[in-house]
Order: sequence, then structure tokens, then C-alpha cells
Amino acid sequence: MVQMVPVLFGVLLLVFSITHIIPGDPVLLLLDVRYTEREYKEMQAALGLDRPLHEQFYSHLKGVLSGNLGKSIRTRQPVTEMIFQRFPATFVLAVAAMFIVALVSIPVGVLAALKQNSKWDYLSMMGSEIGISMPIFWLG
Repeated sequence: MVQMVPVLFGVLLLVFSITHIIPGDPVLLLLDVRYTEREYKEMQAALGLDRPLHEQFYSHLKGVLSGNLGKSIRTRQPVTEMIFQRFPATFVLAVAAMFIVALVSIPVGVLAALKQNSKWDYLSMMGSEIGISMPIFWLG
């Protein structure tokens, strides 16, 4: 539990750093093709990108700790609101996946335990090893 705080801080710092290292200007994504210098400066100030990096990170950290994840660049909705809108579908998918896994894995495990050192035992062992070592995005 004690290790969680530095890990979360490190992940937050890494994500913040990546968003500032990648090429491109987020202000230009939000502005119209024909923008003035004044509009550019206003948008930069509204996003807080005119401040030094340490102030930006402190503001980001403060927002995350208070539950404010900012606004989406595309929809301009609060990110927290977007997460809560999509949470029910995510929850249903996760529960359905766990249910299917339980329906398959429990009988296979029982069969492998009853028939030790048989082809069922070795096939279930091989299947579980493949499942554990496979990157999760391959299953998606």
C-alpha cells in the first residue's frame, strides 16, 4: 500500500511528461484555421500552457487529486463525466467476461484435476500458460 503512492505519482509524472514531449501544439487543435495571435494567446492562457512546467504539473496534480481530470479536447466535456457515462457498459462487459471465463475455466480445471497427466491436463496447462503470457490487447 505504501508503494502505491510513489508509483501513482510516477505514472502521473510520466503521463504529464509524455503529453508535453510529443510533437504538436494542443492550442492549434482547438483553434479555427484562421486564428489571430490574440486568440492563440487567450487559448494558451485558458489551457494554462503559458505557465512554467512545474506550475502546470502542480495544477494537474491538484486537479487529479480532487477528481477533476480536465476537459476533453474533442467534446469539451469534463473527462470525469465522460468516464461515468461509459462506466455502465464497461461494467456489464467486465461482468460478462468474468462469467464466461468462470463457465469455461472451472470445468476445464476440474477435468484436468480429475485426469492428471492426461492430454486434458497438459492441454489445460498449455492453454492457461498461453492465456497468461498473451498481451491483453490481443484478446480484445
